Amino acid sequence: VDVENALHGQHPTEVGKELTLEIPEETWEEQKAGGTWSEMFDRDALLNRYPGLAAVVWWLVVAILGWLVFPITFVLLPRLRDRGYGLARVLALLFVAYVTWLLASTHVLPNTRETILRVVALLAVLGVGVGWLKRRELRSYVKARWRLLLLMEGLFLLVYVGWVVIRLLNPDLWHPSKGGEKPMDFAYLNAVIKSTWFPPYNPWLSGSYINYYYFGYVILGSLIKLVGTVPAIGYNLAVPLLAALTGMAAFSVAYNLFGGHKRGARLAGLMGLVFSVVLGNLGVVSLIVGQLISLGGTTPFASTIPGYPQAVATLIGLGRMMLGQVFPLSPAADLWYWMPTRIIPSPGEVGAITEFPAFTFLYGDLHAHMIAFPLTLVAIALAIHWARSEKGRWGSLLIGGLVIGALRPTNTWDYPAYLALGLAGLVVGLWPRRGLKSGDMGRRVLTFGLQAAALVVLTSVLYLPYIANYAAGYTAIEKWEGSRTPVLIYLWIHGVMLFPILTRLVIEASRSSGDKGRGSRAVVVLGVAAAVGLVLGVMGIQVALIVLPAAALVALLILVPRMPAGRRMMWLMVGLALALSLFVELYRLQGDIDRMNTVFKFYIQIWFLFAAAGGVCVAWVREQARCWSKQNRRAWWAVMIALVVGGALFLPFGVRARSIDRISGFDELTLDGMAFMEYADVSQIPLQGDYEAIRFLEDTIGGSPVILEGLAPEYVDYANRISVQTGLPTVVGWRWHTIQQRPTLPSSTVDRRRSDVGECYDTTSVGRALEILDLYDVSYIYVGAYERDKYDADGLAKFGQMATDGLLRVIYDQYGVTIYEAVR
Repeated sequence: VDVENALHGQHPTEVGKELTLEIPEETWEEQKAGGTWSEMFDRDALLNRYPGLAAVVWWLVVAILGWLVFPITFVLLPRLRDRGYGLARVLALLFVAYVTWLLASTHVLPNTRETILRVVALLAVLGVGVGWLKRRELRSYVKARWRLLLLMEGLFLLVYVGWVVIRLLNPDLWHPSKGGEKPMDFAYLNAVIKSTWFPPYNPWLSGSYINYYYFGYVILGSLIKLVGTVPAIGYNLAVPLLAALTGMAAFSVAYNLFGGHKRGARLAGLMGLVFSVVLGNLGVVSLIVGQLISLGGTTPFASTIPGYPQAVATLIGLGRMMLGQVFPLSPAADLWYWMPTRIIPSPGEVGAITEFPAFTFLYGDLHAHMIAFPLTLVAIALAIHWARSEKGRWGSLLIGGLVIGALRPTNTWDYPAYLALGLAGLVVGLWPRRGLKSGDMGRRVLTFGLQAAALVVLTSVLYLPYIANYAAGYTAIEKWEGSRTPVLIYLWIHGVMLFPILTRLVIEASRSSGDKGRGSRAVVVLGVAAAVGLVLGVMGIQVALIVLPAAALVALLILVPRMPAGRRMMWLMVGLALALSLFVELYRLQGDIDRMNTVFKFYIQIWFLFAAAGGVCVAWVREQARCWSKQNRRAWWAVMIALVVGGALFLPFGVRARSIDRISGFDELTLDGMAFMEYADVSQIPLQGDYEAIRFLEDTIGGSPVILEGLAPEYVDYANRISVQTGLPTVVGWRWHTIQQRPTLPSSTVDRRRSDVGECYDTTSVGRALEILDLYDVSYIYVGAYERDKYDADGLAKFGQMATDGLLRVIYDQYGVTIYEAVR
């Protein structure tokens, strides 16, 4: 089979055992016929005229769905102290999306609001039924824990409202230099919403399906369709909702991980939430110090003491500021939020991304990793539940298969680590608390084998429709030979959470080494780890100086007999984070751009693992510090508070700078991510005409037919604005992303399509234009201000002649935009 020709048009085929990623012809016709925007959304509805009301309705709908799921988690997760209350909303959204997706993937029921409503009704029957059967236990639990439940509700609402306000300050879904990859995210979200069947059609490569981890858009798209908010508003509500879900789940994880009394558990939960969704790394502190050093100038003396000249220059700069000199960096500079995510020096390389959740929510790209945040925390909570329960796990394993399995189609990078953590939880749950009886070890090993196999199989079987259609291209790791992370930078990134963790680690390790035999083993293991870390540090892998000794102590603690399961699980989480920290210094995903995404994806996992453990350790220190001297206690809290304040600087500085990153002339407070187009002129090309034309297409075009629109380099120009805003499939979109997401197929396919698009606009040959339009089954040709600026005027004029000849039909001609319909 000729792969090039097979992929060039829209017809489906299969080359040997390799998927061509094309939609079968019959399904493609159904995809084009379905997804009429005006049938799904009413832009004049109250929710869409008053986005603030939509925000309230979103909160209420998600809360109700969570309350319906809580009776189920109450029964299936009895070893969690909150009985899964903090996880219920995530699980509810996952259940609705999963069942809808499964029905549409198997062509049982289409992806419509009616199907989603049926699934919600099913969830209501299950939740109410279980709740009725367990009404006495539920009533008793709520009566005893109402303060906890009210606290969690308050925290959820606080985080949600806070991030809604932040989105109001900059809701724009594109910017020529600081808009990120929202166009891709929004195009894919719209395509998922409009798709009749799954996998969803690719809005940036007509005739093919999205070969990407798209399931997160199914989760959000199902909610958007259920509530009826237009996607341009739904996008900007999805970001604060994900922040609130992440915060609530982070509270739940740390609360359940803590082994002490209620007050300490609440502090642990609160700190887990703060570490997860409020604090940044210490990059802003580094930036402030750097600017003060610049202001202070060169010190008039030399010194061999490391850091001393910089400290003096910082103090001089601070003094000059107090005397009236202006701080060198503007409050509006994007470095305030951007620099902390590119903090690792990488000379001559594409810098590693050191993103953290607060930046992710602030920047607002609705990427796969953001949508996966709450799912990963639910996975951690399930591992904690399994660690604390030896019996009655089978029902929770089904939830585990659903949650951990969802990470593969949502953000594949997360799947291996959290599956490993889940398996570790199963091991800890079967860990002998006391002496073993005869034959007991064999039973435990068999139980673990069966449960582990069930979990692994469920994570795959439940998502077979995705796995069967996904063509993976980046599946190998390779040794990394480039720049490494300096140990000081590692501490700038993770130090806020590492400080309480290392404090507890040292104290617990010293206590557990009281036994002579255990103490001597600890000295040997720690000595070897420190020696290896020193050798690696000399070789340039400085992170090993901290990671290896800490990992050695963690390993010793994990093996301490009769340790409470929750504590053992916490140290396993810390151990996994330390292992990942060292892994990215030694290896990268083959095909990565240097190690940009390898560090990025794994550092996010490290962040959440450290955040949960760090929250628990802060609460633990608070209890233990009562036995310390007043001087030591005050010193420790002074350092901890200073670190928290340093991490907390990110949001005020970042929000201030980000709120100014808007299209010139538009500063309205709104949640409508499309509203900026009414005012925007980009490179002297106005978008107002496109705004009106897009609304026309949404209100009048039936189904999801193919459109032809102009092309441009990624990010800079808003060329693919029609496919982005409407979700209608276009011939080809952003070049690199389209190639990257089809790694098993030749890149010439994309380049050939891009060439054909340019030729269709530029050529004066009616015959050649018709060939291209027919080849890609184009139904509508879009000619707006951008196309008139980019393409040949004589070439564009032929479309008018084709309309005169009856080959095309003008369906829209206003505000400098003409839309032609192909006559077939």
